[in-house]
Amino acid sequence: MADPTFTAPPEAPNRDEHSNGTYSGLMDAFLSWMATFAGELANLVTWIGERAAAAEAAAGGADAIEWVSEAAYTAGESVVYSPVDLQSYRARTTHSGLTTDPSADPTNWASFTIGKTPTLDSLTVSGATSLTGLQEAVVPLSGAAPVIDFSLGTRFTLTTTENAALTVANFSAGCGALVTITVGGAHSLDWTGIANLQHPDGGTVPAAPGSGETNSYIIRSDDGTNVILTLAEENISA
Repeated sequence: MADPTFTAPPEAPNRDEHSNGTYSGLMDAFLSWMATFAGELANLVTWIGERAAAAEAAAGGADAIEWVSEAAYTAGESVVYSPVDLQSYRARTTHSGLTTDPSADPTNWASFTIGKTPTLDSLTVSGATSLTGLQEAVVPLSGAAPVIDFSLGTRFTLTTTENAALTVANFSAGCGALVTITVGGAHSLDWTGIANLQHPDGGTVPAAPGSGETNSYIIRSDDGTNVILTLAEENISA
């Protein structure tokens, strides 16, 4: 809701003014103002409650109010949690009468993650950056046709249980990944399913690990078309 406003009080009545006939008029005006003031105080209490809920939401959303179907909400101010996914949302629009839960209504609600661990689809950082406690997710691969999918991460592991034909997906210019492969037996690695694959070491496919051994490979694309495969570490100790 909008910031509350208050009506200035009229002149207060004074009992000493009975004699000049102004007391009754001043009292009537003052009582009328008090009725208006009571309504304005009620609006202030509502406004304070919304601000307190927003502050709690900014600290983690634990005390955000539950979204109510068809209720009235104000753009940029109303913060609620969804009873469907229990996540917090801030109103994008001023609206009322809507029945769609915020988790399914990106037109009118924005996910509100301040104070929580945010989920980002992408992030661009410029300038000197210091990160503390950064932990990169490792994506496990398996099977006869493991796919190095760059949309899932930049670190992959594979322990073979059979011959493996590796491919890549969702790569673009400037992407790269570290792939650590342990060969679990007399298994081969086939990289030929990767289009436009290049090998900087004399144009040859990097060596595959021996049975029970582990190698790490760097796979990258500088232009979004060609893929470069390089042996980074060979026969890594467990």
